[in-house]
Amino acid sequence: MVFLTKSYRYKIGKELEVLTDLNLYNEFKKNKNKEYIMIAQLMQQMDNFTAKYPRIKNFLWELWAYGFEIGPSEHAVEDEEVNRNIKEKIKLIDLLLGTHYWN
Repeated sequence: MVFLTKSYRYKIGKELEVLTDLNLYNEFKKNKNKEYIMIAQLMQQMDNFTAKYPRIKNFLWELWAYGFEIGPSEHAVEDEEVNRNIKEKIKLIDLLLGTHYWN
């Protein structure tokens, strides 16, 4: 049973769904819209946190292999709330990656 909620963690997780849909990501990339910029910014921050969260490095390699772009954007959002959300997303990704077995 799936529980739909408006909780903070649910919202953060929902925003990560695009990392599972290459077609949606490519549409965002083609249009250079806000979501594309936010993904690029998230991936750049993830790269900055690989020392603290080593599993993130493997995940970034996987995303890069699928065509996701890592790097700062000239349109990066400098907002405290956005930056806090990015850190929460990274923590959530690390938590989810911790449930997988890496060889």
